[in-house]
Amino acid sequence: MNYTSCTTVNDTQSWCSPSFAYTGQRLYCSSTNSIPTSSCGSSSLLNPSSCSQTVPSSNALEFLATPCTIGSVTSISPVAGSAGTAITITGTGFSSTPCENIVQIGSKYDSPIISSTSTQIICRIGNSSSLNGKTEQSVQVSRDRQGYLI
Repeated sequence: MNYTSCTTVNDTQSWCSPSFAYTGQRLYCSSTNSIPTSSCGSSSLLNPSSCSQTVPSSNALEFLATPCTIGSVTSISPVAGSAGTAITITGTGFSSTPCENIVQIGSKYDSPIISSTSTQIICRIGNSSSLNGKTEQSVQVSRDRQGYLI
């Protein structure tokens, strides 16, 4: 049988086959193709046309992965600090709405944003952070619902 479109045959959930020839492997279909809501009420989506990309069809199983660069980080200061330290990140493409910027230090710690402009973010290492002060930590900056800045 061919199950390349969503079906409920022999299952209570909608599914499809990842290959033309059904081998028993199933991918479960989404009941909706809406974009997840953001915790930041003002966040906007990346405009694919600004990157010469086209938006996928309304198929719930498609998404757009774009090589579009939304901004960059040029410097981080200071390069070392303890709990309570304010960190200034300079670059391009930041949002002037603080909740649209996400600064992750290490693999799990989201640093609270104090203020932001299109070229600067000031965040702080919280007193209750679980960062290991004896280990170098990576810093990643992203725009809510748009992606990482490089």
